[in-house]
Amino acid sequence: RHLLDHVLILTGGQNRAAKDNAIRAQGCSLVADLVFAVPGHQRAQEKLLEFASDRLPSIRERAVRGLGHITSTPAVEQALCARSGDPFMAVRSSAVRSMHVSSGTAPALIKRIDDVEACVRAELFRTLAREPAGGKQFGPAAFGRLCVGLTDRASAVRSAAGQAVDAWHKLFGSATAVLARCDVQGDEALGNAVASALAARFK
Repeated sequence: RHLLDHVLILTGGQNRAAKDNAIRAQGCSLVADLVFAVPGHQRAQEKLLEFASDRLPSIRERAVRGLGHITSTPAVEQALCARSGDPFMAVRSSAVRSMHVSSGTAPALIKRIDDVEACVRAELFRTLAREPAGGKQFGPAAFGRLCVGLTDRASAVRSAAGQAVDAWHKLFGSATAVLARCDVQGDEALGNAVASALAARFK
């Protein structure tokens, strides 16, 4: 804890940061690496939230990785949701990886199903596979869209989606139970796509 406190002093404290990019980046990296060992450190959280809005993408990426080690709070969720839509792929990917699935993060997470980068879409499904109970946070239409990730054009995404769907299959008990959580009546095309994807997965 003393080391982290010292690093925070070197970073300039709250709402103050070095103008030199390299020094800011180094400070952010140190805080992000150390915060895991000192849970509940409020000043470290505040500094990482500040770094998450830095003008440099590399610093924002390091910051969201650090926020992933912090017990989720509304402020952390808000920052990670914001960064999940960052213009830079590496920041989006790390933000999605750092999220916990909740009612607060579900709307931001479902948007990544349409991300132009396959690695971000894959990270979405890895996060969902890690926390399968989070699937309950998505409505029938959104859950159906997630299941159709099994047919994504990118093999890495299909593989990650398979892990998530397998976890849901185990959680809910059967492919039929997974299908029942999808909007198969309100959107016939989506329902057919989900049914086909699940049938192919669990034939």
